[in-house]
Amino acid sequence: QNIQTKVCLVCTNAWASKLIPEKVVPARGMILVSNEQATIPWQQLLHNHKGYYYARRLGTRILLGGARHLAIEQETTLEQGINPEIEANLMQFMQHTLAPGQQIQIDYQWTGPMAMGDDRQPIIKKLADGLFCAVKMGGMGLALSASTAKQVSKLVAEEYF
Repeated sequence: QNIQTKVCLVCTNAWASKLIPEKVVPARGMILVSNEQATIPWQQLLHNHKGYYYARRLGTRILLGGARHLAIEQETTLEQGINPEIEANLMQFMQHTLAPGQQIQIDYQWTGPMAMGDDRQPIIKKLADGLFCAVKMGGMGLALSASTAKQVSKLVAEEYF
């Protein structure tokens, strides 16, 4: 199906390499969300092992993601799916490091591809007349989304408004 527009923004992140000629490498990430906990002994966001583990409170639950470093080649994919080794490692990290002695069960879990590249910088630029991209957030899409949107909208506004 063809779509006609004056301006197109490619912001698909991991799937960007299928649409534009930029080097964007998919990296599947996994998230676990625990059952509700009576106490969580920490308040802040936690990053561990060079950022390969990411944890935060989600109300009275623990959200934990990461461990992709255990199977980098297998996790360089756009496919959905659970890697049992990563799932077990995350569960052990949650039980022994984040909430020792608590009864942890996983209420929610999912995987999804992030977009990586040779450096840690997002790609935010004009690709052609009317075509812009904001991709390759390196697993930090949520944290970078507001500033990325501001930057790409400024590029569009400078050209069209």
